[in-house]
Amino acid sequence: MKKTIVKIITFVAGAYYLLEFALPETIGGVKNPLSLCYDDVTNFIKVLGAMAILVGPINLIRGEAKTLMRRKPGWVESIVFLVVLVISTVAAFMQSPEATAGFKHWMTIIYDAMFYGLGAAFAMSSMALLSFYLVSAAHRAFRLNSIESGLMMIAAVIVLLSLTPVGDVLGRDLPNGLRIGTIAQWILSTPNTAVQKAVLFGVCGGAFVAAMRQWLSMGKGP
Repeated sequence: MKKTIVKIITFVAGAYYLLEFALPETIGGVKNPLSLCYDDVTNFIKVLGAMAILVGPINLIRGEAKTLMRRKPGWVESIVFLVVLVISTVAAFMQSPEATAGFKHWMTIIYDAMFYGLGAAFAMSSMALLSFYLVSAAHRAFRLNSIESGLMMIAAVIVLLSLTPVGDVLGRDLPNGLRIGTIAQWILSTPNTAVQKAVLFGVCGGAFVAAMRQWLSMGKGP
């Protein structure tokens, strides 16, 4: 019964926004009734979203507290999580004008040092790991075992040469249309743009299909 109610609410909510967007502003001289209550519906969704925001932290706290109390594997990380959560919460609430300047100063230092420092470390480590995957993927893609890989290799070499002084030296005696920099610019602006748009179309199509499956509750159950 609960699943049926959730499916009905999901379908009705999706149908409302779809029809409100698709139908004209006025129908037969009368303003679209769905648009009249658009602000009220949006405010209602904001209220639900504010209530749902608390669900995530509460579930995280419950899960980490159980791990800590039962001394399951990873209980040390649970301590770190709970301590950081308390510090971040206090720092957020103490940014009000009523807080003392000294307390706000120390909380800002702790927050900036922990949040921005750990965020920068995480970003750099992620980029470092990503670079290895990119190099590995490029090594596999640049194997000359097909016409497509050969074309990719030629385009990559031209673009790389255009970014170095060697490319300018090699093509300085050629007409402007045959220089490596001109060819590289054409590769980046024409074939590369077409590929990017094709990928974007695919991503948008996948997002549309996922949204339709969610709206129609066609996802497989657990």
